[in-house]
Amino acid sequence: MKRTAFSIAASLLALAAATSAHAKDQPDITMAINQSPWLNSFVAMVDLYEEETGNVVDLDVNPFGGLLEKIRNSVRGAEGTYDLVNINSLWLSEIYSGGFLAPLGEVQEGYAL
Repeated sequence: MKRTAFSIAASLLALAAATSAHAKDQPDITMAINQSPWLNSFVAMVDLYEEETGNVVDLDVNPFGGLLEKIRNSVRGAEGTYDLVNINSLWLSEIYSGGFLAPLGEVQEGYAL
């Protein structure tokens, strides 16, 4: 669980670095995430991200049991519903083997950590 929260934090920080210069021109970022014990901390981190970048993050908070179905529907659709999704290690193999993941360098040209 801590690893998942860390991965999400790293993703948002990377996104902040990549988009901070373009925040005013960016559409809202949509993210599916589960209701969890650390949700309040994550929301606080999103608030800080929004304050520092000017980007807006719309969180779709779901019970853990319903999140996978929303993710499946999003990644399998012609156009996804979410920009970011919170997946755990049990779901990762399904998403990866289905070809639904792309390296960040393909999502944003020239991206580097």
